[in-house]
Amino acid sequence: MKNGDSFQQQRRACIRIIGGGAVIVSAGLLTGCHFEAENDEQVHFKGEADGDLRKHLLKKAALAPSSHNLQPWLIDLRGSKDSMTLRADPERLLPVADPYARETLISLGCFLEVLSMAVQANGNQCEIILFPDGDEPQLMPIASVIAWIRIIPLSQPPLPDPLFSMVEQRRTNRRPYELQRAVSEDILRALRGVANTHGIHAAGCVEPSLVKKINHLAANAWRTEMSNNDAVLESLRLTRVGRKEIEAHRDGIAVSGFLPEMAAIFGLFPRDRVPEPDSALMLDMIATGEEQAQTAAGWIWLYSQGNSYAQQIAVGRAFVRLQLAAALYGIAMQPMSYLLSEAPQMQPHRKEFYAKVGFDPNQYHLQMLVRIGYAASVSAAPRRRLNDFIQE
Repeated sequence: MKNGDSFQQQRRACIRIIGGGAVIVSAGLLTGCHFEAENDEQVHFKGEADGDLRKHLLKKAALAPSSHNLQPWLIDLRGSKDSMTLRADPERLLPVADPYARETLISLGCFLEVLSMAVQANGNQCEIILFPDGDEPQLMPIASVIAWIRIIPLSQPPLPDPLFSMVEQRRTNRRPYELQRAVSEDILRALRGVANTHGIHAAGCVEPSLVKKINHLAANAWRTEMSNNDAVLESLRLTRVGRKEIEAHRDGIAVSGFLPEMAAIFGLFPRDRVPEPDSALMLDMIATGEEQAQTAAGWIWLYSQGNSYAQQIAVGRAFVRLQLAAALYGIAMQPMSYLLSEAPQMQPHRKEFYAKVGFDPNQYHLQMLVRIGYAASVSAAPRRRLNDFIQE
């Protein structure tokens, strides 16, 4: 490998975008930075279960994906030992990127699905009652109980869900994907089959000409997203630089290494202001998002016949199953749903996507768009401690 190529790869490794969120490191200075997170979930939660079965199950559920890695779940363990109550943590919302809490509900759906798998693997049944206080469209869901959960012992334990074995291997991979490797139609069909669950539908494409068109559209949409200063600033504020910040927060997007920490100290990694539009930092961030979109080997989109809170939860349950199946097949995956934003500036991109894939927005509601392909593996994202998201 040429030294220039190595430099570019190291530099790009310091700039990652998740969904609508950007993680930005100055390209000119941070050539040796890296992302670091614990890989073993036992490291995250060691010694915190105290013999309570629910806590052991929650350790697994907390490995679920979430928008911007905010981990917005809040669990109330007060009451009987076989039940739990799930709420959205009001301190872990995205008022700019997710004003209607749709992505938050999808994240909570991911959490519930992995929790249900963990309960099943333990030989029990997981009963989930969504919105026991009522699913009122005029009310923001974050003000309500999201779900009441009960663990029901069974005389004949069920077989574990095969996808549960991939919970610790699941990753959101934001690297550029390998242009030389195509995803087969058979794998796409298998992934779609897994995601067609909980009333959610999955479609997708790996046909090169259509993939190229969607790649170009996603890259254009990313440039539009980066023109939203409030969204960029919201993402910057969720970036954790260096071991001290990562350990203190254990959420958001983690960036560690000597150079990024020095850059933060000297004010070269701003998180309180938006970089200038023509700055090297902003231009490199835009280029990184474009590279992610342009290297997709295929796309999968999830949709539903309605857009209720319960259906948004179901989208999360379907998505995490999709991502677990992708891990099983060795497929890299990253949500890139900013294109689906209801913001006025995104409408042209969204309409163009509908036209390219033959999607009828009058009949269905598009919920998620994810890119797929092959890429080098990435480390696990940091996770909050168990005691940070439970009440007892």
